Amino acid sequence: MNRYRMLYHLARIYWFIFRPKTWGVRCVIRHKGKVMLVKNSYSEKGWQFPGGGIHKNETPLGAVKRETMEETGLRINEIKLFGKLKNTEEFKKDTVYIFTAFADSPKTSIDNKEIIDARWVNINAPSVYVSFVSKLIIEKLATSLKPFLHFL
Repeated sequence: MNRYRMLYHLARIYWFIFRPKTWGVRCVIRHKGKVMLVKNSYSEKGWQFPGGGIHKNETPLGAVKRETMEETGLRINEIKLFGKLKNTEEFKKDTVYIFTAFADSPKTSIDNKEIIDARWVNINAPSVYVSFVSKLIIEKLATSLKPFLHFL
């Protein structure tokens, strides 16, 4: 079991017991008609949009820039808040800010520790298994040009 998977399982136990409030970000990054999805090493939930937790004293915008760079190596621009998800799927009270952005270049750089793969895919027909939350985001992008608030 890799370190990230072990820490993820320990975190799930903590979340189950204490039900903490957490905040995170996800980013739908576009480049030439495709979107970026990442596969992490610690979960079997499927491919996801890049993102992660918001650090103490960090803004959602700062977090999305940091997480995108850490997970994909991509520099993003035209960053816009698209919506917010309230999620209790993993026993925590999670608020996830969803952003859209464009990548300057398609070239990615992953660490092969937390993120084990990154791919540009067609948003309307991803060629990989996509997580439930990512499917929900794709549906919202396809059906709404307005920001949204969704509870899971």
